[in-house]
Amino acid sequence: MTRVRLVRQAESGECGLAALAMVASAHGRRFTLRDLRRQLPSASRGTSFARLLQDAGALGLAAQAVEVAPADLGELRLPAILHWEHRHFVVLQSVGRRGDVVVLDPAVGRRVLTPAQLARGFTGYAMELWPDGEPTLTRIPPSLTLRRYVAATPGFGRSVGLLLLISLGLEVAALTAPLLGQWVVDRVIGQKQVELLNVLALTFAAFFALQSMLGWARGRLAVRFGETLSFEWKRRIFDHLIRLPVRFFAHRHLGDVISRFNATEDIRRTLTSTALEAVLDALFGLAALAIMLHYSPLLAGIVVLAVGAYAAVRWVTWQPMLQASEEGFAFSGKEQAHLVETLRAITPLKLFGVERERGARWAVLAGEVRERRTRVATLTSTLGALSTLIFGLETVAVFYFGAAMVIAPGAGMTVGMLVAFVAYKAQFTARMSRFIDHASDFRMLTLHFERLADIADETPECVDAEVPDEAASTPGTVPAHASGDCDAGGSPTLELRDVWFRYADTEPWILRGVQLRVDAGEMLAIVGPSGSGKSTLLKVLLGLMPPTRGAVLYQGKPIEASGIAAYRRAVAAVMQDDLLLSGSVAQNICFFEAEPDTARMEDAARKACILNDVIQLPLGFDTEVGDLGSSLSGGQRQRIILARAIYRQPRVLVLDEATSHLDLVAEQIVSRELSAMALTRIVVAHRPATIRDAHRVLRLDGGTLSPLEGGTAALAELSTA
Repeated sequence: MTRVRLVRQAESGECGLAALAMVASAHGRRFTLRDLRRQLPSASRGTSFARLLQDAGALGLAAQAVEVAPADLGELRLPAILHWEHRHFVVLQSVGRRGDVVVLDPAVGRRVLTPAQLARGFTGYAMELWPDGEPTLTRIPPSLTLRRYVAATPGFGRSVGLLLLISLGLEVAALTAPLLGQWVVDRVIGQKQVELLNVLALTFAAFFALQSMLGWARGRLAVRFGETLSFEWKRRIFDHLIRLPVRFFAHRHLGDVISRFNATEDIRRTLTSTALEAVLDALFGLAALAIMLHYSPLLAGIVVLAVGAYAAVRWVTWQPMLQASEEGFAFSGKEQAHLVETLRAITPLKLFGVERERGARWAVLAGEVRERRTRVATLTSTLGALSTLIFGLETVAVFYFGAAMVIAPGAGMTVGMLVAFVAYKAQFTARMSRFIDHASDFRMLTLHFERLADIADETPECVDAEVPDEAASTPGTVPAHASGDCDAGGSPTLELRDVWFRYADTEPWILRGVQLRVDAGEMLAIVGPSGSGKSTLLKVLLGLMPPTRGAVLYQGKPIEASGIAAYRRAVAAVMQDDLLLSGSVAQNICFFEAEPDTARMEDAARKACILNDVIQLPLGFDTEVGDLGSSLSGGQRQRIILARAIYRQPRVLVLDEATSHLDLVAEQIVSRELSAMALTRIVVAHRPATIRDAHRVLRLDGGTLSPLEGGTAALAELSTA
């Protein structure tokens, strides 16, 4: 059976790319999903069979699509790609004699399926692939490396060195402790040397007191170092995460992103405590073995044989445990995503009466997680039982042969030596079994790095005018803002020049050669049928999504010239999916400024027609709102978000259905207040009253902008469409 490397999908629509990467690895073409994502971008809504056939050539693979019955899958060239449940791709690794198959699912992991399960999921279409030429893709070096993060952590080397020094002292003390038992048994008891007993007691009492102090110092230092390291790495990853482009979050489930972010804790634990313990266990385990060989090569051989048996058992259980852990991570991310989505949509869930169905779906996902955790716990319990058996038999054998050597004349083994040997044996078996377990942890470290690399290897959004290449590619490195002039002086003219946009090469164009100029102080309204790309156009205008072709200009210069950060300081927006954050009303309006301007905040609330509502709240501006603003009405939330945009004092204000929850009177008041401000407005709306005061009205349809013809009648017709 050909061993295939499992590649997990990170985005919802890239199961096809993950399947290609897995098959390519089986043929000696090891590319990461990031390599394929950058050079073979999949469609955000998925990849077709035809597209996979084209992409296979870039990996140096020939491919053909075949229609095959489930019973005939064994005749395919393996590994092959299967079309699954009409919306997914998996890799067929092997077919068993009884019809069971092993598939690698990019969303879940390695799965063993019965013929019945196969028949339910397999659509009858498969793709065979085989080597044909050289790949045209290049490998992109990962930005997440252990050396890089260690080098970037302040005081890492000094802290590790101090920990190692203290630990060496503790380990030396542990190695000498068995000698106390040997000397007491052989010299004090055997030779009746009472004076030596007093010396040994005082010496070892002081020795153990020093050992206790060193242990306390090491524990304190390890905690401080570990927590500092955890904070530093999480800070870097978080800083990098929030600098990623909007597209990254659009294609991922929130729960999965959170699960991957939390992998930093597993990495920190492995690299701080586990790595140090592994080094010390290996070093002093060998030292204990050398001492045991000095006492008795025969008894030492028995101990080594037992440790070897434990290593073999650990090796056998490793792969099933890894598989269960991987699947558990995947289902845990799905469970978290399901929970977050449920909490966000609690109102419609109650209105439609589907709480029970939603709970049942959560129970299924939680059950999958429980099953994997149970499997891991069962394997761990089995390993523990076998370990107890192996080392129990080892102890019996050591005492049996050791006692025989003590009894036998001229064997050179005393009772005290046997006592010391048993103590060294306990140290050696404990250290080496722990070292073997740590070796498994280090193999798990690869899984954690792969999960975290989905965040760390993504290129952050370039928001500054000039960003050095190395700074742009370093996760968590936030360069200083360029001194752009977008927010000071000049005419705030906004322009689109021949802008084309689509989400991927395989998807249709959403914007086609858009030409647009918005002059200072102008109010421009954009209308069009739902799904025509109006919100996408605004995101391109705001620099949230770079155009596929063309340019966005502000003050006559591309927004990249002065830096998107400087450009965004000059604009504000209210988008359809904007949310309130956990905090007070005042904090949400001022967007958590360290030193908010109270007068400006109240003025912004007044212009957004929310001031009276806020005053009537129990604590006024200090009233806490939930992360979704659930204590407020939809109109109140929308007006607070609008006040947040006004508080920013922008030169350009972009509104995407920003007053859709307001009544006509409130909308007219807001429109009048905005008209009195010296700013440029770009408004997307469906209601005629919202865009009645616009200087120009453009219609977006078919990816192009054109003047709306027909006046009020056309607006009324559009609003009812």
